[in-house]
Amino acid sequence: MLKYLIAICFCAISISFISQTSLNFSHESGKYTNSFVLKINGNYNKIYYTLDGSIPDRYSKKWTDSLLISKTSILRFKPLFNDAHLDTVINKFYLLGFNKELPVLHLSINHQDLWSAEKGIYVKGNSAYLDSTGDLVNTNLYKDWEKLVHLMYFDADSLSIQQDCGLKLFGESTRKYRDKSFKLIARSEYGSNVFPYQLFPLKKLDKHKHL
Repeated sequence: MLKYLIAICFCAISISFISQTSLNFSHESGKYTNSFVLKINGNYNKIYYTLDGSIPDRYSKKWTDSLLISKTSILRFKPLFNDAHLDTVINKFYLLGFNKELPVLHLSINHQDLWSAEKGIYVKGNSAYLDSTGDLVNTNLYKDWEKLVHLMYFDADSLSIQQDCGLKLFGESTRKYRDKSFKLIARSEYGSNVFPYQLFPLKKLDKHKHL
């Protein structure tokens, strides 16, 4: 079951305000050649985490002492300090054994926001039907829905951008095909209203509103 989106475009893609309050990770997001043991130090009471791209809650796995990272992994953490949840979700992405020549753009998104019949943007939905002309109507695919994703962009093996943003389907007729176009949108409500990086070396643009 696909938990986070993978696509290929101008760069290799695997699919906030991030505060690592009082937490120290033994390994930062990035490219690694060999397996390693991830450890977290800090004054937390509990940490809930996921490995499937979803946002952790109290039903998620509880962090113990350490975790062996032996393959490419996306981890999302929600810590408790003084028995109180923080709204902050801490994201880590570890790319193992991947020889690349292109930048890597990684997106984390809740599984339901893509594949749920009720609210998923990549499925037709339970209310979709064909009208008298054979067109698909009342489908999730054509609703003006925008979903929260967490973006990490790695250039030359270093993390260049990390922020929350919005994801929407893009285009008209292509929405009904298996391979779909999408766009990423920077908004102040997610933390930053631009993507502050020169993503296209041949263009003198060091910030973007949409991708």
